[in-house]
Amino acid sequence: MARKPYQDTTIGVAKTQQALIDLLEKRSIHATRWTTYPDLVRFEFQPKKEDIAYRIEMKIEKAYSARQTEQMRRATFRIVYWYVKSKLEAIDAGLADMEREFLPYMITGADRVFFQEVEDAMKNGARTLMLGAESPLLPEGRGQDIVEGQVRELPVA
Repeated sequence: MARKPYQDTTIGVAKTQQALIDLLEKRSIHATRWTTYPDLVRFEFQPKKEDIAYRIEMKIEKAYSARQTEQMRRATFRIVYWYVKSKLEAIDAGLADMEREFLPYMITGADRVFFQEVEDAMKNGARTLMLGAESPLLPEGRGQDIVEGQVRELPVA
């Protein structure tokens, strides 16, 4: 098995989750949610000023033993933490803004993010992408909102 970043971390999952939530609360993020599966970590958050939310996912690499699997879980959470933290630091430095930095991760459906919509369109031969109310990528009623930890459908505009 190839070595992963943070593979030797001793920082537990709960501590990593809280550290990321603390970083986001300082930046007016009012809703966050972690979902874990045996092979996947999913982190979702929603800024206060927006009617959209973002989702970042990473697969947890399987290992040979329960101890190694738990170590890979800790490493996966640390990777997500440092990835989001680095994006937030770029935003703080004025290099980017929230919308540009996290656009690929904008939730467009129950198990979809914007990048998946674009990827599917490209696989189907799209050469251009229409945006706005007429966009085939973001049809009405497909987005979700996270409010106080609960996911709900966005209202149709």
